[in-house]
Amino acid sequence: MEPYRCKEFNKYGLVRLPGKWRKQLNFTPGKLVDIVYKKDTLLVRKHMDSNTENTRVISSDGTITIPAEFKRLMGLTPEDEICVFVDKENECFIIKTM
Repeated sequence: MEPYRCKEFNKYGLVRLPGKWRKQLNFTPGKLVDIVYKKDTLLVRKHMDSNTENTRVISSDGTITIPAEFKRLMGLTPEDEICVFVDKENECFIIKTM
């Protein structure tokens, strides 16, 4: 899977989801998303009502804030490069360090 976009990790923990894919996958501003940590990878997927942990709201400019505990688990700092991948089949975004 090729990364859609790679850039330095924002010191505030903000990640912008690609606009083209936000629209196609229905990740619109104001909607809730779940952020799931799996093996140094973050999955950003549509909110499931049963989940109450690590839920975020997509901002008006398409950004989400990465939870502090995930930043610590992944050892993310502002010097790190992160890449956003689009998983069309599972309708989610994948965030990894490179």
